[in-house]
Amino acid sequence: MKRHLQERELSIREKLKVYERTRSEHRKSRKRKQLKTIGIVGYTNAGKSALANALTKK
Repeated sequence: MKRHLQERELSIREKLKVYERTRSEHRKSRKRKQLKTIGIVGYTNAGKSALANALTKK
């Protein structure tokens, strides 16, 4: 049981390293491209997704 938990922990830690590396690369890419981050907030069914799609011409 203990061995299984240790193997599971190792597997999860390795996946986290890959995830963190990927996030870091994406962050650097956005910074190079000088992309901005925005947030749209509002009530349920207020059209937030429709607004975002219209602004990005999807």
